[in-house]
Amino acid sequence: MPFGWKEALEQGGYSLYITEGEEDAVAVYTAWMREKKQKVAVISLKNGTGSVVKTLQPVLKDITDKWKQVVYLPDQDEAGDEGVKAIRSLFPADYAVKIGKYSEKDANEMVKAGKEKELVSSCYNAGVPLSSAIKEFTLEDFDIVKKAPDFGISFPYAGLTDLLRGIRLGTTVYIAAPEKAGKSTLVNEIATHLMLSHNEPVFAIKPEESEEGTLRRMAGSAVGRVFHDPKVKVNPEDVDKASALLAGKLFVLERNQTPDWKEIRQLMREAYLSRGIKYFFIDPITNLSSGMSSSERDSFLSGMTREVAEDAKSLGYTVFLFCHLKTVKDGLAWSEGRVATADDFAGSRSMVQSCDVAIAMQAWMLTEGENYEYLNRRRVLHVLREREYNAVGKVNLIWNTYTGKLEEQEQDEE
Repeated sequence: MPFGWKEALEQGGYSLYITEGEEDAVAVYTAWMREKKQKVAVISLKNGTGSVVKTLQPVLKDITDKWKQVVYLPDQDEAGDEGVKAIRSLFPADYAVKIGKYSEKDANEMVKAGKEKELVSSCYNAGVPLSSAIKEFTLEDFDIVKKAPDFGISFPYAGLTDLLRGIRLGTTVYIAAPEKAGKSTLVNEIATHLMLSHNEPVFAIKPEESEEGTLRRMAGSAVGRVFHDPKVKVNPEDVDKASALLAGKLFVLERNQTPDWKEIRQLMREAYLSRGIKYFFIDPITNLSSGMSSSERDSFLSGMTREVAEDAKSLGYTVFLFCHLKTVKDGLAWSEGRVATADDFAGSRSMVQSCDVAIAMQAWMLTEGENYEYLNRRRVLHVLREREYNAVGKVNLIWNTYTGKLEEQEQDEE
């Protein structure tokens, strides 16, 4: 429990004050008693700014239930700024977290300097920090420009890595595909590539798929085997190989209730802060708008995508958003290899504009015609939008029916 937790619970009140250290907590309590003859609820982190999540996450619900707002009183230094970022991300977006500022390094130094009145005033006048501020570039800042930016880590497909300059942190990638075209397979391919090739944990939010189903498909993707089809015999040794590769890296959303975006958003932020997960997959995003009218759905998805992008940029993680393409009204059907545009993505066009990358999958599901069997195995990823470099292009894939994987084709076979 945080230092002062029992006493804070007994005290209650409108605000809970949180400091970096125990001496600071005592100083805040002392300042209020001296200046206002008033007891306040105040706790401290266990081990400075680096312990924000470890200290507060176990009591997060108790805090939000008992107090109307939190006032965080960090040290006035760079470490304190990092603590502000962490504490704002830990608490739900609609819960008031205010930040105090003062002239000395911390609350304890304020009391030592006889500035109790200013310290109490800083508690009263604490404000919600702006999501952005003014950045002044100094001469030293230009040194970073002398070296070209680094590539992000690789996709499972070299063509996509080259086109998009890799998977870059702080971005959102929006991927759409026709129904039954292999969208979920693409999820598994990218996710397992991150786990195997880059040793990165991933958080897969797949509300339409059971937890066991996700495990079977991810494990199969990792070793190039099919574990989810009852017609295919499972080799236990292959499963052991998959478990050695994925254990401790794969996290999924428990499917014990209808998913709520507000809760999922908070889970993602906490997963990043407490577990260091930097890569998230939501498949499909339209499941989160179940039961809404068409207009409500468009409004929700537009707002949700904007919030995902804001969190990704501010915290520095990457989110892959998957959806189906809209129903075709005229012309070629999706099953006939129709090429999508940004207007075909589920939700509104503003969703595509909110994301850093928009990719559409082209597929064929034919029953006859020349080369129909080959075409049915073929998939093409069309990069339609890319914010940073305006990169557009396509990557050709082929479905390997034995391994259940989507493999890259080196040449475009028309």
